Amino acid sequence: MSHLQVCDVVGIHSTASRALHLAHLERYPVMLIGQPLYLADLLFRHLATTPMLPPTLLLVTGGYVMPRSLEQALRQLIAPHGCTLNLINGYGVAEVDAGCLWAIQRTPEGHLIYEPRSADVEVVLEGNDLQLSLRSPQGGYVVERFPTGDSGMLVQTANGSPGYVIWNNERLHPNVLKILESWSYEDWERRTGYLYYGREIRFQLRKGCEPKVGLEAEFHDYEKKYGHYWLFKPVWGRAQDSGREHPLRRTIM
Repeated sequence: MSHLQVCDVVGIHSTASRALHLAHLERYPVMLIGQPLYLADLLFRHLATTPMLPPTLLLVTGGYVMPRSLEQALRQLIAPHGCTLNLINGYGVAEVDAGCLWAIQRTPEGHLIYEPRSADVEVVLEGNDLQLSLRSPQGGYVVERFPTGDSGMLVQTANGSPGYVIWNNERLHPNVLKILESWSYEDWERRTGYLYYGREIRFQLRKGCEPKVGLEAEFHDYEKKYGHYWLFKPVWGRAQDSGREHPLRRTIM
């Protein structure tokens, strides 16, 4: 399987696009690892110029939640190209480990259902407060009941096994989630998913797209006014209009 890790490299679009083209020609399966919005931009831009995909594509995403509307848009984007898409969403915190929990299913409401990767990861809920523990191979705790700062709720997966819905209303404001989930395929085709939610609302457009409504901002115009860098996670909470920089989040894949 070809493996392209694109989450930490800027300007890799052309290289990744060529690799996807080669995988199509050689009939190789491909795994892409990265944050949701960057992977989406890569696939939208690749297929706009080179409508070829490998027979199987595995997307492994993390860092923040992929909205259900974006997952649906990606499946619609990929469907005409004879490619089987598999999607795995990861969750972890820097103080514990990456990829502690994984999600491949959603609730009927569209929330990801996370499950521990293996027996070395333990999840504890104190009310709605999500805590993670990590055991060593010898059985002792490496990290015990670390408070993630996120909220969780116990649910069941489709096969009846326990899973967890995770949320944080400060990092993903409920109104921002409603906005993102309202977007159609055509919206995601034009918009990066980076947005400003404060005294005003602005949606960043993909490169080459021009605004059609007042809420949209051209890619570089948005970058100059509100800031944008693919290595930074989107600020989906209520913006601090005082102009202070937002701290980097500690949540990781």
